[in-house]
Amino acid sequence: MSKGKAVKREMVHNPAHYNQGKFETIDVIEDAGFGFNLGNCFKYLHRLPHKNDQPELQLQDIDKAVWYLMRERDRIAITLKMVPKFTSFLKPKTYIVTR
Repeated sequence: MSKGKAVKREMVHNPAHYNQGKFETIDVIEDAGFGFNLGNCFKYLHRLPHKNDQPELQLQDIDKAVWYLMRERDRIAITLKMVPKFTSFLKPKTYIVTR
């Protein structure tokens, strides 16, 4: 197997950014039974501390986690025949980075 294929396989089966600490992210998500939206929210929060040197990426991951959390909140609200509250909140945000 060539070196390029080994790296690609690693990124598919055990990417380092999901293998920080004692537990792999997917194992926690499946064990908790989070489902798609909450699983994605957890995924972005779980890897957040490992991006301490990249604050722009931290903000991006926080926005992604909140997006999935609010989507789940609205999904539940709809099942209760309530009006979703965060429809406008789910629109992408644009940040201006100043240094």
